[in-house]
Amino acid sequence: MFFSSPPPPPPPIKAPVITVWIHGTRPEKNLPPFISKYGTTIYRILSGNLSGLHKITQPNMPYYPLLRATTLCEIDPDNFDPNNFYLFGWSGHLSVQARQNTALELYEALRLLSSFYKQKYSIEPEFNLISHSHGGNVILHLAEIPNHDGFKLTIAKAIFLACPVQKHTSHLVSSDIFKRIYSIHSHADIVQVIDPQGFHNIKKITRPFLSERHFIPQPKLIQAHIKWKTYPLWTDQDYAIKDIAIQKLIKNINHLNFFKKGRDLFHIEFDLLPFVRQLPAIIKTVDECLDNSLNCPSIKNNDLLIEL
Repeated sequence: MFFSSPPPPPPPIKAPVITVWIHGTRPEKNLPPFISKYGTTIYRILSGNLSGLHKITQPNMPYYPLLRATTLCEIDPDNFDPNNFYLFGWSGHLSVQARQNTALELYEALRLLSSFYKQKYSIEPEFNLISHSHGGNVILHLAEIPNHDGFKLTIAKAIFLACPVQKHTSHLVSSDIFKRIYSIHSHADIVQVIDPQGFHNIKKITRPFLSERHFIPQPKLIQAHIKWKTYPLWTDQDYAIKDIAIQKLIKNINHLNFFKKGRDLFHIEFDLLPFVRQLPAIIKTVDECLDNSLNCPSIKNNDLLIEL
C-alpha cells in the first residue's frame, strides 16, 4: 500500500498594503500678495482640492495627484497597487489645531478602511502613509489618538517629504504605532523651516522660534538629505500637462537650474513628478539601511545623503 504525501500547506496570506498620500499646507495666507494667487493655483493643482479619503480608481480624480499616484504604481507595482492607493485631502490650514482635527478624521478613515479590508481578506492590512510638508505632522498627531473599538493603528512606513519638525509633534516619532519613519528633506528648503512655531501663542513666545529640519535620532528613523546630481529630469509626460501654472513652474525651475546644478531640492519639488519618479528607489535605499546598517551609505550629521 502506498501513501501519498500530504499536500503542502497553502502559502500564508499576505496582508494587503494600503498607501495613502496626504498633502501639505495651503500657501495663500503664508505668501506675499503678489505671488499668493499663483501659489494658491499651484496648491489646488498639486493637492487636488479634495476632502477626506479617496481611492485613486474612483472616477473624476484630480489630474495631478492621480498622475503622481499612478506614476508610483507603474514604477514600483510590487509596493504600490492602484487598487490599494488612496488620497487624503484636508483644509491645509497652518495651525496645530487644524492638523490635530485632521488627524482625528484620518484616524477614523483608516479605522473604517482597516475594518473593510479585514472583512474582505480576513487579515489586517498594512498602512504606508506618504506626506508632503505639514501633512507629516498630521500623521504624527495620529500617535496621540487612543485606540477605538479595539482598533490599534499601526503604520508600517511613515514617509515624510519636507516635513517641518515641530515641538508639538517631534517626540511622537518614538510612538509604537510607527514601525519605520523616513524623513526625506533638503537643506536648501527654506519653506520647511519657516513656520514660526515659537509664536503660535503670542502670549507665550517659546523656542525654537522657527520649525526645524531634523528629528532626534531613533533606531527606526532614517533622515535622508536629497540633492539632484545635476538637475531635475522632466519627461514628455511633464511637458504634456496643459495647465499654464504647471508649465510656468517648470519654466521657472529650469531657469534656476541654469545657475545651479547639483543643488538641493526646493520645497515644492517634493510634490512634483521628477522627484516622485525617484521615490521608490529612495525608499529601497532607506530600507536597505534599516535592514542592514553595516551596508548603509555614509551618514553625516544624522543624514543619509542621496543624490538623484
